[in-house]
Amino acid sequence: MTRRDNRESLTRLFQGYVNDYGPVDGQAIIKAIVDCLGGLRITVPDSSARIGVRYRSDSMRYIGELWKCLIVQFGESSGKTIMKTFLCELGGLRLCFPDHETLYREERNRRIRELWNEQNAVELGAMFGLDPSMIRLIVAKGEDE
Repeated sequence: MTRRDNRESLTRLFQGYVNDYGPVDGQAIIKAIVDCLGGLRITVPDSSARIGVRYRSDSMRYIGELWKCLIVQFGESSGKTIMKTFLCELGGLRLCFPDHETLYREERNRRIRELWNEQNAVELGAMFGLDPSMIRLIVAKGEDE
């Protein structure tokens, strides 16, 4: 599985949370996941894994910490449902979870490409606090993806 496929799996999961729980609660779930797993590269266990029993690997330890966080933040019933969706969607994948800075940068770059009209590099640079040459680079990189 490629890095792009992994990113699409995460995007699908995150979008599913927003669709299922609404924008406010969906974003809170995403924030909780990124707070716990952001910047880590782990193998997500499949949905049959027994979370919280014993941590046999770093991946399971991190998943156990996420499990506890979700229970505390969203309650036992919702936490279980959120975790079940997480494991069903991502189980068996080795993923690098983005941190908050990466998510912000990706969203900013997506927005720049959306607003790009081939003549507004200076305007977009001022809007996003970037040099116009960086705006052009972001757009050019996006066209390659």
